[in-house]
Amino acid sequence: MIPRVEPMLASAVPLHSEGGFAHEIKWDGYRALAYVEGGRACLVSRGGRDLSGHCPELLQVLCRLPHQPLLLDGELIALSSRGVPDFSALRRTALQPRTLAYAAFDLLYFEGVDICPLPWYRRRRRLAALAAARGPVFVSPLFRGPLPKLISRARRLGLEGIVSKCITAPYSPGTRSNAWRKIRVLKRDDFVIGGLRLRRGRIQSILVGQYNVADGSLVCLGGVGSGLSEREREFLQQALARLAGPCPFVNLPQEKEAVWLEPRLVAEVQYAEMTAEPRLRQPVFVRFRWDKEPRACVFEGG
Repeated sequence: MIPRVEPMLASAVPLHSEGGFAHEIKWDGYRALAYVEGGRACLVSRGGRDLSGHCPELLQVLCRLPHQPLLLDGELIALSSRGVPDFSALRRTALQPRTLAYAAFDLLYFEGVDICPLPWYRRRRRLAALAAARGPVFVSPLFRGPLPKLISRARRLGLEGIVSKCITAPYSPGTRSNAWRKIRVLKRDDFVIGGLRLRRGRIQSILVGQYNVADGSLVCLGGVGSGLSEREREFLQQALARLAGPCPFVNLPQEKEAVWLEPRLVAEVQYAEMTAEPRLRQPVFVRFRWDKEPRACVFEGG
């Protein structure tokens, strides 16, 4: 029986030289280890949670793979109509329409033997012979550099980012290693600040939105707390005294400790994606945009 293994993690240390590294897509889904043994399969999350009940159709494919017992590392993803990962679709219930897939990017056990000590390129070679390049269970594709072009391509396709892997490195379970380098390709846009979320009188985050071009209403797109410095929080506290007013959003957020501002301030925000609700996912405050008028912040649906 294959023992439980903690996945290897990528570092965010910049890659200054591409020599000896291969590049893959950074998938936007749930990291999952696939245990395949005796014609049975299960998917286990990075935190140890069994994900098998969410994707029985994928288990049927995994359990037919040859050379069992196997342990694969990869990502459970949902694909949009454009064939790119859609994290919001992944969170839907099984009763809602979605296309699930498993992108395998490493092989840790092969025929019951631990192959983690082998260099990446040898593990990858066995993985490529084991699973298909297409289908519900597929091998995550590799891309040739240069890396700046790959990043631009990932941005155009709406992908989360790139992971670069040292081709001679072993798999180090449970460690965050510089042998794997992640580069996020995140979106940036400008948003109107329409409110502040408080806790015990202290500013926790800003509530932001954009104007709907159809009717001119201000649509709330969620809160942004990450990235705000103490200096910026102090400025917002002072702005509250001058700009306090009624809620400017057409979709009134259910906030227990919120105060509302006249929509005069603009913030640049970095984020992973716009969900279907719509809400910003993984937003980070970048800066105030003193040079931009609030009405120029237009909601385009993603």
